[in-house]
Amino acid sequence: MTPLDLSYICFTEDTFLEGGEYTFKMSASYALFGSASATITFDINRPPKWGSFFIAKQSGVELVDVFELKALDWKDPEETDYPLSYAYKYTDDDGNKVDIRKPAQDATFKTTLPRLSTDDMPLILEVYDTLDDFTESSLTVQVTKQDDAERAVTIAAQISGLAISQLDDRAALINAIPTDFAITEV
Repeated sequence: MTPLDLSYICFTEDTFLEGGEYTFKMSASYALFGSASATITFDINRPPKWGSFFIAKQSGVELVDVFELKALDWKDPEETDYPLSYAYKYTDDDGNKVDIRKPAQDATFKTTLPRLSTDDMPLILEVYDTLDDFTESSLTVQVTKQDDAERAVTIAAQISGLAISQLDDRAALINAIPTDFAITEV
């Protein structure tokens, strides 16, 4: 056989149950040489469980108030896929998940939040094990909008307080400025 005519076995995404144990056995026989078989047993990983998503402050003003996001008491069911990582996101007006923080081992994260078209902001916690299997939990907070003039002043103050090493943060803040307002020195 060559790589072009080898047989493959394919399974759909939902074939195996989370946490299940499976054994495959392959047998072959040839009249002159008899038969042989081999088995392989494997487990399907399970994502982290048993934790909760906590936000102390349920409401605040966009880009001003700090929200402390916490992942509490998450565990790996197999107790082998540590350390866990925690990612925080929000859902934008178009239903897209936007990263607030990419996966990191610190379960607590403090941040201000941007404005959306409504005051309701769905926040998402994703808890990952070392095999990148994850569980998702969500909460909604109320984020009150500033008027555009206050918002531009807030963003200008935040930009001026950033170090050169935080250029990515500057770009995100600048992109949040309404296009019909200019930033002026405060």
